[in-house]
Order: sequence, then C-alpha cells, then structure tokens
Amino acid sequence: MNSYLSFLSNIVANNFSHHEINTVVEKTYVIALSYIQSNYKKFRQSYLNDESIYKELAIDSITPLFNKNNEGEFYVLNKIHKEWISRARTESEAFYFLYRMVANRVEQQFIVFLSEVNPFFKKILESVSYYATKEGYSRINHLGTVYIVKGKLIPGDKKILETEDFELLPNSLFVNMKLLLPNLFHFIINETEYFPAVPLNALVNKLMHMNLTDINKINTAEDLFYELEVNNYIKLGLERTIKKLECTYYASGKLNHSEFEGLKKALNDMAGDLKDGGINRGMYSYLSPYFKNLNKAEFNIRYRHIVEYMIKILKKSICENF
Repeated sequence: MNSYLSFLSNIVANNFSHHEINTVVEKTYVIALSYIQSNYKKFRQSYLNDESIYKELAIDSITPLFNKNNEGEFYVLNKIHKEWISRARTESEAFYFLYRMVANRVEQQFIVFLSEVNPFFKKILESVSYYATKEGYSRINHLGTVYIVKGKLIPGDKKILETEDFELLPNSLFVNMKLLLPNLFHFIINETEYFPAVPLNALVNKLMHMNLTDINKINTAEDLFYELEVNNYIKLGLERTIKKLECTYYASGKLNHSEFEGLKKALNDMAGDLKDGGINRGMYSYLSPYFKNLNKAEFNIRYRHIVEYMIKILKKSICENF
C-alpha cells in the first residue's frame, strides 16, 4: 500500500488489490490494539486481565469494517469515507480518518463487550437510551459513533466531542440524573466550542465508573433507593444461582458438602465484584481461598465448567431482576 490516501480513493472506486486490503487489515488491527492498551488501562484489573482479551477485542472491533455487500464493495468503509471525503485530502488527514474510524469501532465493540460481562452496564445503557427517547432526543450514527442530539443530524462542518474530551467534562454535570441531558447540552453549548451532541457510549461509560457510594452522588432518597435496589437485585440473583448449584450439582451427588459450601462462598465474592465493576479475577482465584491445595490443573478438570455455568446463571438472573 503506497499511502492511506490512495487506499481511501480506491475504496470509493472499488479498485483495490488483495495485498492492499491485507496491509490495511494489519494496520487497523495494530491501531485497534494500541488504542485498547492506551485507553482502557483502568479495566486491566477487571475485564481486561488477559492479553488474549485485548487481541480478541481488537479483531472483533475491525472485522465489521471489512464486510462486503453483494457487489463486492466494502460498504461500511465506503459509507464512512463518503462522510469524510471533504476532510481527507492529505496523507495525514487520511491516517487520522482511519485512526478515528478504528477508535470509534473499538468504543462500540467495548460497549458490547461490557454489556455481556456486566449486567449493570447493560442496565445503564438501556436506561439512558430510554430516557433520551422519552425526553425527545434523537440517537444518530455519525462517523461510526452513536450520538444523542436534539435534532436529526450533525452538520458536517461542526466539531463534536470525541470520547477523550467528553471524559474531561466536570463530574458535577452527571450528579442529577433527572437533569443529566439538559445539563450536558447546556454546558456544551455555553462553555465549549463543540456542536451539542453527546456520545452515547462515552456517557454510559462515565456513569458506570462514577462511584455510586460517593457522598456527592447519593444525596437524595431516590439515589439511596437505587443503591439499595441494586443490592437487592444482586441478592436475588445470587440466591437463585446458589439454588441452581444445589439442585444441579449438590443434590445429585456431583459435589460433596465441602465443595458446595466453597462454591457458595466463591459465588458470593463474584456477586460482590459484579456490583463494584465486574468479576475482576480469574475463576481459579475465586475458588482457591476455599479449596485447600487446589491447583489450576485440578480446577480446570473438576470445577471450571461448573463455575462458568454458574456465572452465566448469576448474570442472567440479575438481568432478569432488572
């Protein structure tokens, strides 16, 4: 590939070689992997505690970019580039286009990933989407990112908040949930040079990682009720999971009493970590405190499939309670 600019031009003309495509796939993968490693450091102790997860997330992020339609065109790349065609006129602008395109895809895929591993994240995403629609806001896809706006489009010549800038907004804007979007739009219009548009994924991410137990966050009866409600969802989900463990494995003799009690304690630890951000250790680490002399090989043979199944039941139960 001679240049990023020529590749983008060839995409529009549907004129490219296999070698050129392979080169771009490799480069976008490197961009995606680098973006994940640089921007999601705070998740390393929870969700991204294995290098293989980074690589899998990077691959899942860029794969949709290279889907073809019946005419053999890369319709996703083509569509996005048409929105940027007036901006990518130089080599540096073409590279920036590819970088932003990949970064937006990573952010979208990371939301999917978090929704799968953390039921609370999924609940916040659904709640924000519902609230935005109810209050008359629109959700539109702009350059691969979903934004909440007041109208139906974002003018092509307007600057909009990227995720990095959005995370720098004052935390005070996110305290009052009933005035969340009005406060955000008021601030963007009056205190910044950006077009009033809120990136949905970045908003959900911000809300997820603002500490629910912070004294400035829980300052009303409604906030406190939400905190207690979350605790109740976890309690009910855990009870249902333990009941499933008892009926499926203990009552049938597949687990002895000591094993059953150890798994109950491990599940209790997992449920607590789910509330605080997610299951943040390997499955073996949850069991080892309650199973003396348990090594990883024995865990993989004897308990891994049970724990994986129970985690699925736990997450599903919590979601159903929501």
